[in-house]
Amino acid sequence: MRPRAYLRGLRLKIGVAVVHLTPQETAILIEMQVDPLVTPKALSEALWPNPDLMPDTWHDVIKSRICSLNKRLRPSGWKVRNLWGRGYTLERQDGDSL
Repeated sequence: MRPRAYLRGLRLKIGVAVVHLTPQETAILIEMQVDPLVTPKALSEALWPNPDLMPDTWHDVIKSRICSLNKRLRPSGWKVRNLWGRGYTLERQDGDSL
């Protein structure tokens, strides 16, 4: 199992845009730096390293965090794209992947 980062959040500067992220949004971006195509299962393991603490609605929580993350990333020109049935990837809003 990979080591996990436990952060209070992150202030990220992308070009001229400053993006403030929650700890869960930060964990999602860290996972996307490790693997360009991240599955919901991998995100669940990153967000809840202890499976006993994972909520029953974990899949809905991940979707909600991705939506929130996209709103925060919008001014920077980046977005998280859902590749249905495969996972999530980080790409520029013009369509170029990371």
